[in-house]
Amino acid sequence: SKYPFVRVYSFDIVIDNPVIKTLMEINKVGSVPSLVIDSITYSGYKNKEFIEKIIASWFFYIFVY
Repeated sequence: SKYPFVRVYSFDIVIDNPVIKTLMEINKVGSVPSLVIDSITYSGYKNKEFIEKIIASWFFYIFVY
């Protein structure tokens, strides 16, 4: 795997679940699709290149600093 420490979770927001609602509130998710990486929320569809750029910069920060 290119990023072995990355985990992807998908939640169905249509289900009336208080845990999902809490996660959305904590991460300030106001629309779908949204992506949360290191507590930063990116709203709207993001292409593969954008996501890889964010993940690569996150890995650089974690392992260099």
